Amino acid sequence: MVLSDIALQAHRDHMMTYAIIRKFMGLWIMEKALQAWIKIHWKPKGDIDLHLESKGFFTVVFTNIEDKDVVFEGGPYFYATADFYIRPWMMNFVPDSETFTSVPVWAWIYSLPLITGNWNHYQQ
Repeated sequence: MVLSDIALQAHRDHMMTYAIIRKFMGLWIMEKALQAWIKIHWKPKGDIDLHLESKGFFTVVFTNIEDKDVVFEGGPYFYATADFYIRPWMMNFVPDSETFTSVPVWAWIYSLPLITGNWNHYQQ
């Protein structure tokens, strides 16, 4: 199949607008489980299309731009204890050569006092 330059550019523009690349760190999830997780945790208003990639990566294409923005800017997201790696969609993404220069970290720190109210009150 050969796409015209116009069709290819339209596809690129659509993916740049509506798609993100994700990976659960240290965990590969089957498609059915991933779809169920997305429905429960992201609660998208529109439809999504999943594209499973190698090395546990997957591309999510949203039909609703607001869903994409909420998911991209939200979080942290976990599946059991595995957290998410996220990046904007990019042309020619190759999962096999992807390197991680940073990863999300979520830390539980116990025995810290709960701070409520005016923060300036506690800065003495």
